[in-house]
Amino acid sequence: MGRRRAFQSLENGGGAACEEKKKTRYYKPPCPKLATPPRSSDGVYTSMWTLVGLVRTMALQRISLLLLLMTVALCWAKDPLSCPPKSGEMIVQVGGSVVMPCMFNWLGSMPESRRALWQKKSEHGSSLVVHVRDMGTENVNQDKEFSGRTSLPADWFEKKDLSLTLTQVSMSDAGDYECHVVTQRPHASNVCMDFKLTVTSDAAEATTIPCILLLMGLAFVPLFS
Repeated sequence: MGRRRAFQSLENGGGAACEEKKKTRYYKPPCPKLATPPRSSDGVYTSMWTLVGLVRTMALQRISLLLLLMTVALCWAKDPLSCPPKSGEMIVQVGGSVVMPCMFNWLGSMPESRRALWQKKSEHGSSLVVHVRDMGTENVNQDKEFSGRTSLPADWFEKKDLSLTLTQVSMSDAGDYECHVVTQRPHASNVCMDFKLTVTSDAAEATTIPCILLLMGLAFVPLFS
């Protein structure tokens, strides 16, 4: 009987001490017991969640690597359309003719759709269509003041040359011109020439392309061969 009371007293005293210890800031509750993983038939512990997590991590690593390689490939991919040094200037006499050069280079197979476009910048910010050639159509949206006075090589894409011929030059033709090449499948677009045309009534002032532009064009010819 005495032993039982002593045991209860010790037990009660130990519980009180434990409760008192919980009130202090240094008390750390015991860690919860983890659920025992299921056993296989041969007694070896298995963890399907660990296996699933490992597979998921490996898949994410492969996806990240694939995205990185695709980004690098896109950054290093070369544009199939390129142009030589693209600036020129010419002085032409009223009533004469002028050929505005425009060369480009194309790498790869023939695109499904291709367009050649010459435009003239206007003072109002918009551009006038000087000459346009699409697949099977030509000069559908050409500005009226250039009607019947412009032409492009028929096989301009094969020759990589869409130089514009302008006849019966008038004073109103003076200004800045642009040569555009646009393709689809694959898509590419570039301004391959900025050309300044000056029109004069004095034959002595009429000149051809400056020598420096001609030399730059000759230097670029081997790149197209």
